Amino acid sequence: MKKRALLWFTRDLRIQDNPMLYWAAENSFEVVALAFETYGNSIIQKEYYQRSVFEIESKFRKHKIPFYLLKGKPEQEVPRWVQDNSIDLVLTQDSFNTRDRKALSRIENKLGAQRVKTFFNQTLIDIDKIPFEIVNLPNVFTQFRKIVERSDCIGAEVSSDLSSVLGFSPKIPDGAEFLPLTTNSASEAFPFNLKAGESGSLERINEFFWQTNAVANYKDTRNGMLAKDDSSKLSVGLGLGCISARTIYHELKKFEDLNGANESTEWFIFELLWRDYFKLLASKIGDKLFSRAGISQQTKSWTSDPNSFAAWCNGETGADFIDANMIELKETGWMSNRGRQNVASYLAKTLQIDWTLGAQYFENSLIDFDTESNWGNWLYVAGVGTDPRDRVFNYKRQAEMYDPDFAYRKAWLPTNYSFKKDSSSS
Repeated sequence: MKKRALLWFTRDLRIQDNPMLYWAAENSFEVVALAFETYGNSIIQKEYYQRSVFEIESKFRKHKIPFYLLKGKPEQEVPRWVQDNSIDLVLTQDSFNTRDRKALSRIENKLGAQRVKTFFNQTLIDIDKIPFEIVNLPNVFTQFRKIVERSDCIGAEVSSDLSSVLGFSPKIPDGAEFLPLTTNSASEAFPFNLKAGESGSLERINEFFWQTNAVANYKDTRNGMLAKDDSSKLSVGLGLGCISARTIYHELKKFEDLNGANESTEWFIFELLWRDYFKLLASKIGDKLFSRAGISQQTKSWTSDPNSFAAWCNGETGADFIDANMIELKETGWMSNRGRQNVASYLAKTLQIDWTLGAQYFENSLIDFDTESNWGNWLYVAGVGTDPRDRVFNYKRQAEMYDPDFAYRKAWLPTNYSFKKDSSSS
């Protein structure tokens, strides 16, 4: 009798470059796959997630491999499926942050760690090839980047597909509750009409790299706030693992081979490495990632004023540049990187409100939410992370620089918006 594995999908909703699938096929395991309704609070987050799950489930179905989207908590449901189906091994993605790692540890404790095999498949770099222990991760990103550039630690893509993966018909545990899956078609609800799932991410990389060549001008356009091609928008697919950082990187290298490298393509790689840096930082600092006092455990006089926080969330602060960004987030689940830095600084530095409230709001709103990048960036902007300068963004000056003709603000602010005298339009 062949050995059986349960594939527990989390933020790795893809077929291409999926080490978990590659390992299952190479070791001839029969598999059943599960995902859980554990991601997203907003309607748009939930829809994007479910459409992404539907796409991968449909691919599994074509190969007669069962894939289910379940209600319930993984730490309760996974052990039940293991027991009822004589599963030998649970395969899943490993985590860099303590919150997700604790959930995984609860399953390991119930089943025994030897029955759970995890894969670090979220990073561009190969974790096993980093030339330092994570506890020795540099406190400054530039130092980390230089080490990576000197080292041969960029990960290769694995050749994963479903043609050699074997499925089996599982026994459904009593009381298991399934969620309906929504077709993965284009949706006007998603920002810039992006398409969910792996196909949407691959389509987007083709657009940004090959159809428009927009990546060649990325350094010049990345602070733009209105156009689809100002930035790649690939963070949306990366957030749920619909595409891997390694797939993006190696496609970029093909682009450079044909068109030449420049500052823009190099900057694009820097930002993939920033994402890796925040994941390693989360592993290094543990629970401090989610702590108001941050890495240095500094005590600051933040407040939790509910009225001011609600005004920030709803785009009703009276600071037009801030409000436009917050309205865009509320309506679309998206905000540019330039906007994110400004609204975060405004909450933590201008309003002096507990930054963790903002980080949680982003987590519950952003369609491209990524735990480590989100909380790591908030630490950074709040002045309790890796930036020793503790900078404050002058949102008025930022608006003059990045929205000089008011095009962005006019796109998102209501026509009856009332400007305060201290707003950036005064």
